[in-house]
Amino acid sequence: EWKNIQTSGQVDFEDGVLRISDFRASQLNSKASGYARISSDGSQAELTWSAVNLAPAGVPAPTNGAIRLQWKAPDFSDASGNGKVTVASRQYGSIQSEIAIEGRQATANIIANGMDTRARANVRAGLDKSIQGTFQATNKNYGGVDLSGRFRGNISESVVIDATGRAMDATVRGSIRAGLDKSLSGTFAATYPKYGGVDLTGKIRGNLSNAITLETTGTAMDASVQANVRAGINKTLNGTFSIAHSKYGEVELNGNLRGTLDDPVIDATATARSVIYNDVGPLNGSANASFRSNVATISDIRTIESR
Repeated sequence: EWKNIQTSGQVDFEDGVLRISDFRASQLNSKASGYARISSDGSQAELTWSAVNLAPAGVPAPTNGAIRLQWKAPDFSDASGNGKVTVASRQYGSIQSEIAIEGRQATANIIANGMDTRARANVRAGLDKSIQGTFQATNKNYGGVDLSGRFRGNISESVVIDATGRAMDATVRGSIRAGLDKSLSGTFAATYPKYGGVDLTGKIRGNLSNAITLETTGTAMDASVQANVRAGINKTLNGTFSIAHSKYGEVELNGNLRGTLDDPVIDATATARSVIYNDVGPLNGSANASFRSNVATISDIRTIESR
């Protein structure tokens, strides 16, 4: 916790000028120092810190940094300054950021490394809570994963994120609007060229405090696919799906999904009509399938060969 902090400094006010000099604060190995001069004809301030523990804020890492700022207008419209911040976590990795302040806006160039991932971002934020920027991340695992995109919006309302990801020859593109109320809405498209190809499009909507619904349609390995799945914050699942294949005849698989992410339950019915494969058929048939407690079963198999 941030307690038992020792502070010292000198405060003077004379001729309309407020001066804070020799400010120092410390807690164990954490240290901070700075000064400020505030007056109607121009103000400036500087703060440096080292080994400040961020654990009380939920981040198990120390931070070092410095920031300098000068301004004259009371609304900071003419502010200028710069700074640098580093955060290093044994658990998650490190983040370095250089900050430039000009007027009512600040720009940050961020580099992050951790968990086999290297990421870069350029963020521009305003005092009106507007935000925009770009990002790029690369992970060397799983054959290499690349993610890039841009974002824009207002953190007091919502932010729109447009991103493209590539991994193992698959490409996913999406646009998502994230609201301050934890709402999510957006669209996505996924393609994969191998094994007959995968081409899916869909929508996502919901709220992170409740549940997210995913709707998708498209083709996969010469089959048409439709699915509607609702995932709750408590890991509950509820949805339906259908798969249709017509290369060798009419084959359909329809089912529903329920249970939880840890223990999903799937019930499905398969039907086949006029199926011809390797000179066998045409075949007509049906079967029921289920998946419960990590065990798959097939029952009620009926097959008729027509001549």
